[in-house]
Amino acid sequence: MKASRVFGLICLAMVVNCAAIFAQTVSSDGNYLLFKDSFGMTTLWKYNGNAAVVAIPSVIDGETITKIGADAFKNCSFLTSVTIPATVTSIENSAFMGCTALTSVTLPGSVRKIGNYAFAGCSSLAALTLPGFVENKIDKRAFEGCISLSSETVASLVRLGYRGRI
Repeated sequence: MKASRVFGLICLAMVVNCAAIFAQTVSSDGNYLLFKDSFGMTTLWKYNGNAAVVAIPSVIDGETITKIGADAFKNCSFLTSVTIPATVTSIENSAFMGCTALTSVTLPGSVRKIGNYAFAGCSSLAALTLPGFVENKIDKRAFEGCISLSSETVASLVRLGYRGRI
């Protein structure tokens, strides 16, 4: 068998396996696109709603939300406030990037990772509720351009290990 044919069969097998491992669904209300991996972790992949104030449910259509996916709320210029449920452990890269009207975010103590540029460009963000993290990883530039954050919040971020620019 030619090497190119073997390679093609391997690639096809990988694609079939990936399709079986990952499942993507739209919530019954149409506001959330969910992504479930082979480990049973469900990511809020995309927000399709238009509410200014969002309290992300901990369970959507029977699936427990454990991550806010990369770009999930990116450039939602109408979003002013978001509350993240205690089931979420990770906020991925650029999840809320460019949400210029976002003024307040409530993070649960369950969040252990905030990705690169997660809240970058949220220039109106003035209220950030940070619980007492025990372990955490706040990536560089997670809050870049958040010029409305109070000096007290900035000091809390630095104590938690954030070293990016605000």
